[in-house]
This record gives sequence, C-alpha cells and structure tokens, in this order.
Amino acid sequence: GSGKVLSSHHLATMVFAELNSSSDVVLSSFPARMRNFGFDIRKAVEQLNFNPGDLSESIREYVSQKKTAFEKGKGSEKN
Repeated sequence: GSGKVLSSHHLATMVFAELNSSSDVVLSSFPARMRNFGFDIRKAVEQLNFNPGDLSESIREYVSQKKTAFEKGKGSEKN
C-alpha cells in the first residue's frame, strides 16, 4: 500500500490511462462496502524504512508486465 487514500474510480482511471484505453470508468449503482481505502503504513516507514514509491510508476510497471505475459501466452494457445 502507498499509505494514501485513493478512490477506486481514481485508481481505475490511472490504469485505463496507462493502457491507453478509450473506455469510460463506469461506477456501479450499488454502494461500496468501503468508500475510499488506504493502509496506515507509518509503522513500516518508521521501523523498516519502507518507501512505497510512486503509484503511477508502479501501475506502469504492472501493466507492462501483464502486457508482456499476455503476448507470450498468445503464442502458446491451443487451437
């Protein structure tokens, strides 16, 4: 966790942007169990020198890894 409160809408928007998706983020009509969520990482920062890094960069790396895995998997599909 980054220790920052972030809405699922904002997170989805960041992922869509990284994927260069033209899709819209569509919110559910059902109320969420938790509106916004964030971990309290103070103890990890203080005791372990934890540095969560930049969320945008983490999303970029994650998307890149998933794209690579997807491309590798396409050649191994059984027809």
